[in-house]
Amino acid sequence: MQVRATVNDEEFGKCGCGRSPTGKCVGWHGLTETEWVEGKTQLIHNLLSGHGKVVAEMKDDDEVI
Repeated sequence: MQVRATVNDEEFGKCGCGRSPTGKCVGWHGLTETEWVEGKTQLIHNLLSGHGKVVAEMKDDDEVI
């Protein structure tokens, strides 16, 4: 018996842990809390200084360190 599944392109690869800056899984689920905070801080610094093209959504309750 062969099982067929329909793939929704909008849902495929979607981040399930909430750590991804892009909304798609980039592997940040495997980072420790310290590594994640450091990566997030570096990403925000790069974006604010004009380096990088990642679109990050920040919510009102997100803390910038």
